[in-house]
Amino acid sequence: MKQIFRKKPALIAAAVLLTAASVFSFVRKTAPAYAASSKSAVASSVAGIHNVFPESYWAGLDALITRHPNWKFVAFYTTLSFDRCLYETDAEMYPTRNLVYYKPDVSGLTYPITTSWYSTEIPGSFIWEGNYWHALESGKFYQASEEAVRYCMDPRNFFDDVQIFQFLDSSVPVADSSLSQGLVNNIVNKVGEGVPHWLKSGEELDLYYEEEVANPAYQEYLERQAALQSSIEESIAESIAASIAASETEASSCEGNPSESPEEPSSSEAPPESSSEAETDPVPPETIIVKHYLTYAEAIQRVADELGLNAAVIATRIMQEHGGGTSPLISGTQAFTVVKNGQTVTVNGGYYNYFNIGASGSSPEEILTNGLREAYANGWNTRYKALLGGAQKYMNEYISRGQTTYYLQKFNVIVPPAGQQSRLFWGQYMQNLTAPQTECRMLYNSLAGADVLGGEYTFLIPVYENMSASNPRPTKDGNPNYKLGGIYVNGTKLDGFDMDRFSYGTAFIDRASSSLQIVSYAPTTKVTASIEHDGIVMPIVWQKTTFTESGQEFGSHSAEVYFEVGKTTVTVTSTAENGDSAQYSFSVFREEKVTPSESEEPSGSDETEEPSGTPDPSGTEEPSGSEEPGGTDPTEESSSTSGPEPSTEPQPTLLYGDVNGDGVWNIKDITLIGAYILKDIQLTGNSLLRADVNGDGKVNILDITIIGAYILKDIPTVPQR
Repeated sequence: MKQIFRKKPALIAAAVLLTAASVFSFVRKTAPAYAASSKSAVASSVAGIHNVFPESYWAGLDALITRHPNWKFVAFYTTLSFDRCLYETDAEMYPTRNLVYYKPDVSGLTYPITTSWYSTEIPGSFIWEGNYWHALESGKFYQASEEAVRYCMDPRNFFDDVQIFQFLDSSVPVADSSLSQGLVNNIVNKVGEGVPHWLKSGEELDLYYEEEVANPAYQEYLERQAALQSSIEESIAESIAASIAASETEASSCEGNPSESPEEPSSSEAPPESSSEAETDPVPPETIIVKHYLTYAEAIQRVADELGLNAAVIATRIMQEHGGGTSPLISGTQAFTVVKNGQTVTVNGGYYNYFNIGASGSSPEEILTNGLREAYANGWNTRYKALLGGAQKYMNEYISRGQTTYYLQKFNVIVPPAGQQSRLFWGQYMQNLTAPQTECRMLYNSLAGADVLGGEYTFLIPVYENMSASNPRPTKDGNPNYKLGGIYVNGTKLDGFDMDRFSYGTAFIDRASSSLQIVSYAPTTKVTASIEHDGIVMPIVWQKTTFTESGQEFGSHSAEVYFEVGKTTVTVTSTAENGDSAQYSFSVFREEKVTPSESEEPSGSDETEEPSGTPDPSGTEEPSGSEEPGGTDPTEESSSTSGPEPSTEPQPTLLYGDVNGDGVWNIKDITLIGAYILKDIQLTGNSLLRADVNGDGKVNILDITIIGAYILKDIPTVPQR
């Protein structure tokens, strides 16, 4: 009797044993032979751990084997440098190779996914000028950061009772089928608590496998035909017997009257005909197809039995891919297009893809279409066919190639033997960086729920060369955007400004009080800045606001800044919400406006001017109200700042109390001395000398008092020495 989609029990058992034996052989013998220096070794005790694993593995594995003495740990020496796995062309830092789910509350993880899990280093992963991460794979994932990949790729970070199941050898089915079914039930039912789809009956789901069986109607037909044949044969026999008897009677009559000869049978008499029932009874088919309806848990277990796989692992994989139960890939109602005989035709649903095989692309629509086209190409037009066919591909593409753990299906670090096509780094089942962690948690919960953690389990753990001391979990959080959208001096953007350029030339101004504006792409960016002129470093006090342009919110820091005559260096530090920062620098050169009267020769007039606050071009000359070149008499009531006489060799002198060198004594000088006393700024050179008003060799409150007395007109001038 032929069965469709089902093997005979004896063949199933043989297949299970053959699959398990071949996969174990592949993992234990073939994998270590990938390179001349590669090897693997099994440890089932603390001493064994110390013999086969590097010392940095000992602490975690010692604790595990002490708690679970039936567990075995296999050291799989990859012969690969850890950093090579990250940076080699097409390796783990290749764009889109590793993605992180964008929601911070990733199911199954015991820690939050912070923004440091998302990449800013891979070009295009973070759009700085737009202040957002570029979403991938149906808009649900971001490119993973190097720090996150390092953490997830380092096996030493997962040596605990739960996460060690990332390394479980899943090629071996659970020996006890009833236990296996219980594990699958636990997994499916747990997900089904929130998603009723997974708990529906086979009839509700239209989930079934088909079996070809003998047709009872055909058996009944054969019986009817046999009875009819027997009846016909009896009728013929009776007819023959009657004919013989009649012939014998006629022969006797002829003997008494020889002149009479026997009559010829009438030509109108025909031989017995078959029954009309035989002519009208249709022949039914010998076999029929019977549908056996199954729940998801039953179907998954049956698929695993047929292929010789671990049913619990298959269940966690399907729940990971489609735990929400609403994907068009498993609805059976999604229309899609295929190319058939050179023509694009629409298929109105009826196909399923539970393992997301072939479901890739640059947009949600493309991902969906490619996944359904894969189902169409493989004939997965029932739910069971899709479960069985997907699991078969999973076994052929991964399990049979030695990728028998969740970890190895994420990070394919198996070096193929010479002559075999390489799938190194590329042959990964999933892009989701944390998938091994969430899937193994589902498996652990199922095993713990069935109280079978004390059983025998084998864990295949990669060992890399040149591993760093540790690769800790990323914890930094907050917006990473520290880049600036513009730096403006008096409303004009710095020449050649670019967010990735951090050093600029000089902006020229012709007035002392000028505006600075810093625009940040992120409103959360903090900006600090300072100016340095003639040895004086002063912070800039900003007024922070935000503004919206084309739907995006920007940060704006603005300030009115007093610039001395000459060159002033401006340093701007932008700090992102997560603490990342960058420093931009440029210079401002203030040119003094020269009036015609200032350019003429001195007139000899004794008239003096009120302090104007306009510094001389050098920024070092002291104010003068005298016609004589070279300075001023500090005892005069005038505090003119008209500047020195033109001279080929100017001889600047110090005006004590004029700390900023602008030619006047005012509150600005008091502020600078106060800031210096409080250690908010530094004073050097002439600025420091001018701050020591009373000449006692110290800069303190006494110097402030003298300048304050002048401002309050308690004294006519600031004494000079």
